[in-house]
Amino acid sequence: EGKLTEDLAKAIMKAVTKAELEDIYLPYKPKRRTKAMIAREAGLQGLKVALPAPLDLPEGLAQEKLVLRTESARRDGMVLALNVGDRMNGKVALSRRDGGWAFAGGQIGFGGAPATAPQNRDLRILANLDTVDADQWWPLLGGGTVKLPEWMLHVSGGINTLNMFNRRFGYLFFDFSRTRGEWQGTVNGVAMGGSVKYSGAAAVARLEMDLTHLVLPDKQHKGSDI
Repeated sequence: EGKLTEDLAKAIMKAVTKAELEDIYLPYKPKRRTKAMIAREAGLQGLKVALPAPLDLPEGLAQEKLVLRTESARRDGMVLALNVGDRMNGKVALSRRDGGWAFAGGQIGFGGAPATAPQNRDLRILANLDTVDADQWWPLLGGGTVKLPEWMLHVSGGINTLNMFNRRFGYLFFDFSRTRGEWQGTVNGVAMGGSVKYSGAAAVARLEMDLTHLVLPDKQHKGSDI
């Protein structure tokens, strides 16, 4: 509708065979929408997340929607793109296995960190966060009652204000990978920089730091021994 121009009308009138008519019609033919290619939206009012701040959602997301669409698809796999407003974006790869679909890798970005198509069979978390209290996150890294999924093996991003051991370290960039229950990687900021290893799998958690520089901030609470 509204696309029949004078040139198009002349071309139709000159067409002799069915094939010529199909060639003319092809650019205007509606694209076939398969179930796999249709974007879907879901309300997140009932989604409650019991993670430490700033990723906690105790009351759910009343105004946000999860938008899920197929970014690319082939016979043996597909890549899904997901978005939750300004809070989160991501790419998840699925592959055919035993007649169904299996997780084949993903990247999830928080706080505006851009996620790209996954290259490995793990889940990589990218985060740009305002304030993080690391002491609340230690139990999730091993040894606590709540454990991260086995396929969550890589976390990286930036934190504007890192609170750790009763001290405020300011901005910090971090990049960590997990191998057999041990997290290791690098940190870099004004107050601290170098390599870090952390394991909570044993009865006593172990933290090792090989730092290139350290400016130890004052304690936030004077009564603490840390």
